[in-house]
Amino acid sequence: MKRWLRIVAVTGAAGTAFLFASLQASAATLVLAPASVGPVGTGTTITLDVIVSDVGSVPEDSLGGFDLALAYDPSVVSFVGFAYQPFLGVNPGEVIVSSSGGGGTIDLAAVSLLDASALVALQPTSFTIGQITLLAIGAGTSPVSFTSTELADAPGEALLPLTSVAGAVLEVVPEPSTALLLCAGLFALARRGRAGSAGAR
Repeated sequence: MKRWLRIVAVTGAAGTAFLFASLQASAATLVLAPASVGPVGTGTTITLDVIVSDVGSVPEDSLGGFDLALAYDPSVVSFVGFAYQPFLGVNPGEVIVSSSGGGGTIDLAAVSLLDASALVALQPTSFTIGQITLLAIGAGTSPVSFTSTELADAPGEALLPLTSVAGAVLEVVPEPSTALLLCAGLFALARRGRAGSAGAR
């Protein structure tokens, strides 16, 4: 919540302050996709879509901003970056985006500077807020789960209630060692050589 106050203070634009009143809006869903990844080898890049659904059509149901926090196992994956998708504004003067991650946490936020009618025109009822990129660094299983979820409507007057929030599970396995790969290659060559000798008889 404090981050919203910092972002609004920086913008200084009329109509962008989130009042977070108790006004009612249609409930939305927030998920990571795919819901499960793996097994993948260490060194593999993993991309997760952050998808919001059941929004759009009218200003009270459209998304005007978000403030999300997620958790992951830093011994299994590391945070690489977040690629915002332009459904809250395309140009730098239309939206302010903030993202950071590391040590097992990811923080994502955005505030649209567009008016409600422009956001309704931009947004379908379901869309990808952005893409999280992670790097597999160690063997194991890591859930990627939402620890805080705040979605504001287009007029900036209320938090959109959420009926469903779902994270993802990542499974990472160690890559075969160079020595193991070399042994497997030599074994395959030896078998081929024996097969050739048997055919020559």
